[in-house]
Amino acid sequence: QNASLAIGGSFFATTAESVVFGDGIEFSATEPNQAPLLTINITPGLQMGTNPVNITVVGPGQTLNGSIFAPFDRSNISSQLQVQPGNTLALLGGEISLRGGLLSAEGGQIEIAAVGSNNSRSMVELTPVASGWDIDLRGATITVADNSSILTQNEGHKSAGNTILHGTETVTIGENDANGSINTFVANLTISSGDGGDLDIITNNLNVFGGAQVLLNTFGEGAPGNINIVASESVNIIGLGALNRDNQSDFTSDVNSLTFSEATAGDITISTNQLRVVVANILTFTAGKGNGGNISINANESIEIVGLISGINDQGLVSAASFSEGDGGSVDINTTRLLLADGGIIGASAFGKGNAGIVTINASESITLLDTLPTPFTSTQISSTITRPPVFFQRLFGLDPIPTANAGKITINTSELTISGDSDTQDAQIRVRNQGSGNGGELVIKADTINLNYGASIASSTFSGQGGNIELDIRNGLLLRNGSTITTEAENDGDGGNITINSDLLTLIESSLINANANRGDGGEIKITTQGLFVFPDSAITASS
Repeated sequence: QNASLAIGGSFFATTAESVVFGDGIEFSATEPNQAPLLTINITPGLQMGTNPVNITVVGPGQTLNGSIFAPFDRSNISSQLQVQPGNTLALLGGEISLRGGLLSAEGGQIEIAAVGSNNSRSMVELTPVASGWDIDLRGATITVADNSSILTQNEGHKSAGNTILHGTETVTIGENDANGSINTFVANLTISSGDGGDLDIITNNLNVFGGAQVLLNTFGEGAPGNINIVASESVNIIGLGALNRDNQSDFTSDVNSLTFSEATAGDITISTNQLRVVVANILTFTAGKGNGGNISINANESIEIVGLISGINDQGLVSAASFSEGDGGSVDINTTRLLLADGGIIGASAFGKGNAGIVTINASESITLLDTLPTPFTSTQISSTITRPPVFFQRLFGLDPIPTANAGKITINTSELTISGDSDTQDAQIRVRNQGSGNGGELVIKADTINLNYGASIASSTFSGQGGNIELDIRNGLLLRNGSTITTEAENDGDGGNITINSDLLTLIESSLINANANRGDGGEIKITTQGLFVFPDSAITASS
């Protein structure tokens, strides 16, 4: 407890019982009467015994000042277990616990391995508050909780190493204390000319909850690494941090890759069986000249993105965004079943000069967009948008009030697409939109069936640029009912986009609408190829300008 190191080299601590040398001779730490073999100069191995002893590092905790928008200030961190720059600090034992303790190796390596009985992997646990390394953690379960942190921050000119969390059973990151100065996080930051390393999480189940964050941020010239998550069973990114007295939280659970410089942001890649994002974010964005990172998600079974729980928050987000000159990244999703509900969003967006990225979604069985609850700010959607920035964003990122970027393309491939809004409040939608001077994006959907209900919409709109086109290729049938719409619109001087529909059967009932409209420019064309067209008297197909 409250220990410190005063050594010039590396430090290795273990609870192993003995060292076995290459010729089979053993030096025992538990039977000191055996003759020490001090003259052997060969690579040794450690014998942990049947029940390895645990290692616990206890300290008073540390305070980090910073946020996702700035590097962390480590000047006020007191030294505990620390080696000289360029050396290695390693812990090997049974369960490894840091309880308010600090391990630090500037420019070196920290390696932690938890070994269970009979050399099986055990548990690594970090609780308030640990920080400050380039790290490799390995065990059966790894837990980072209660405002703890794992931080790799490259402040030099050489490339940083990787941050690796390898939990054969579970990796858990969360949760936060409402009184904590900063949230629980695992971060790899690049703030100088040296390149950053990857942030790798390998496990069966990854849980990020309670406002915890996984961050890969770039503030300097160096190229960042990437976030790579491989979870054979599930990834769950869920919920807010602790609520304050106003029933609000300062933190959402996030997996983010951000750039504030000329460097391109790192990519986020997730491979799993099931992914759940509930009142949480998977986000890449650029606030500099560098382009935003790409998001690639492969979930063999299902993906769920949900935005509202008990009225506390209104958004679950998977998005690539641009707030400056750099282009936003792309979003690429592959799964069997995709569900977006109550403020769940998949999108690519831009607020400045940089263009929005491309969104590609392949779901072999079904895609469902569903609004069932009154979400006052955000509807469930798949979108590529150019949005006029609010005044706060204009000041924060130096943006013009009217963006000049172009919207991106959305491509969707599935068997069954269902979009259902809430008849009183929200309209679930798939859309491309440009509120600036650039062009609207393009929307292409291929499906066996498409059903729109309760005000649901597939839409393209532009303010003054060329309107975006909508192309629907449907093998069986397209049904619009209860005020649902498919529309292209040019709001100012731009020309409206075209609507092209190929479907065996097309049905519009209950005040539904297909419309191509332009205000001052030319209206778009509507082209329909079908074997059966049924438009009930209360519905319509129109083109106007």
